[in-house]
Formats: sequence, structure tokens, C-alpha cells
Amino acid sequence: MPIRIWLGLCLLFPHIAQAAEVMQKIRVGLPSLALTYTPFYVAQERGFLAKRALEVEYIQMNTGIQPQAVINGNINFSLRYRPEFLRPSRDCR
Repeated sequence: MPIRIWLGLCLLFPHIAQAAEVMQKIRVGLPSLALTYTPFYVAQERGFLAKRALEVEYIQMNTGIQPQAVINGNINFSLRYRPEFLRPSRDCR
């Protein structure tokens, strides 16, 4: 009988059956506090990341060491803004 009551309550109130989500902590390397990276900070401040169960720690570091930090496991992601200027080859002229 208690099982039927529990199942009935779970059907009426589905949020009771859901376990609390564990926040996944991730570390992100940023090269600077430039305006280019503002959307990441806004998403954190407005709770968009917490809604997806993400706890993000932004770490400012040199872009030269970010790939090595990802490989070593010190950070999970590397965000870099690196515009590439392409020169046309001599064959394209």
C-alpha cells in the first residue's frame, strides 16, 4: 500500500521524484578581461549556467599556456579569440 501512495504522489508532484542535480564544476581559461568575453560573464551572473547545472570558474591566463593547461587537466576549456589574417597565395593573383 505505501508503494501505491508514493507512486501516486510522484505522478501528482513530479518534482518530488527528481533528485537534486549535482552541479558540475568546470574551469575555463580566458586570456583577458576584454569585452569579447562579456557574454560568458553575463551568462554566469544571470544564472543561465546554473540552470544547466554548471558551476564555472573563469581563470585568466596567457594564451600560450592554455593548450598545455587543457592537456594537463588544469582547465577544462580554453577560450581564445585569435583572428587569422590570410594572405592570398601567389597562385590566386
